[in-house]
Amino acid sequence: MKRIFQFLILALPLTVFAKDGAIQNTMLEVYASFKDLQPYLIDSSRFEDAQNQKKIKKLVSKLSAELHGAESFDTKYRKLPGFNAQMTSLAEMLDEVNKGFETNSAGWSLWRLRAISNNCQTCHTGYGVDVRFTDKNVNLDKLDSLSKGEFYLASRQYPSAQAAFFQAAINPPTGHSSLEALRKWLIIYTRVNNDPQQALFKLDFILQKKTNLRPYEREEISDWVIALRRWSTEKDEEKDTLSKAESLLRKALDVQMPYFGKVGAVELLRSTALLHEVLDDTKLSDEKRRRALYLIGLSYSKLPLFFVNELPELFLEQCIREYPNTLEAKNSFKLIKEILITGYTGSSGAHIPGEVDVKLEELYKVAYGEQELKDQV
Repeated sequence: MKRIFQFLILALPLTVFAKDGAIQNTMLEVYASFKDLQPYLIDSSRFEDAQNQKKIKKLVSKLSAELHGAESFDTKYRKLPGFNAQMTSLAEMLDEVNKGFETNSAGWSLWRLRAISNNCQTCHTGYGVDVRFTDKNVNLDKLDSLSKGEFYLASRQYPSAQAAFFQAAINPPTGHSSLEALRKWLIIYTRVNNDPQQALFKLDFILQKKTNLRPYEREEISDWVIALRRWSTEKDEEKDTLSKAESLLRKALDVQMPYFGKVGAVELLRSTALLHEVLDDTKLSDEKRRRALYLIGLSYSKLPLFFVNELPELFLEQCIREYPNTLEAKNSFKLIKEILITGYTGSSGAHIPGEVDVKLEELYKVAYGEQELKDQV
């Protein structure tokens, strides 16, 4: 069975989501609409059946309308990193999906819906998550354990997600690995549960009982165990949240290996959770906010295997545009340039599309204050 990629929008930290009834209602509507799409996304023949396309288009249009409605949310939410960009791009994507039906490209539309994964998981695994959601009526019997875990994680059903990912680690679905499931599982323990002891117990079980782990899998899991043990013995320090996040980030990058870019995943995950908490503070000073925006972009750039579709550029670009001609803006530009050039580099060299070059030139001028000077002349 083809693996379904779950998509539930959310560019809002849950600590904010829990306090705003309007947003909560909107996201519950999004969840309901997407759940209704599940039977069609699971079965490609059912999705491409002309008799079902009117119903599917209606559901996709409803999702798009709900996303466009986010434009009316309070300004404080639109200041959250990546909020505007994600909401706009996702709404436009859904509009394109419907256009695919009009051009007899139902297969392409299905691919687009399946390929948009993990957009919600960043926010739904923020620091100190206090909203737990359970849907006892959802039927996921046709999904494999890894896909079930992604759906549950996307919709904040954490206990069910933990169990599904752990099952996927024990018996990986065809085409997937134990490590792939455990990375998602680790996100919950580092960013939602904040429970190193329970995570250690489970990982020790994996290392002892799962004898067919590949050497590189066993090595990475063992690195997590070392970091979790170190975390479990940490003493509470009198540090503000931003300082603690930066300290964890430094530790993570200090263990980087020169030959294959190994970093401290546990510390990075903890750091991103704290940085999301920092950026949730509407009274944060400009100095701390621009620092946090740069650091969270840097952190996510080091975690591509945990957040496959996470775009650190969103955070870095927001830093540039909000705080032009600052050290953090300049550092953000350098990192964006590195990320984009690497992404367009292959065996024949770098082939950067013209529109990307234009975008980089614009961001350079903003980051270094040249656009501001031009406007003043």
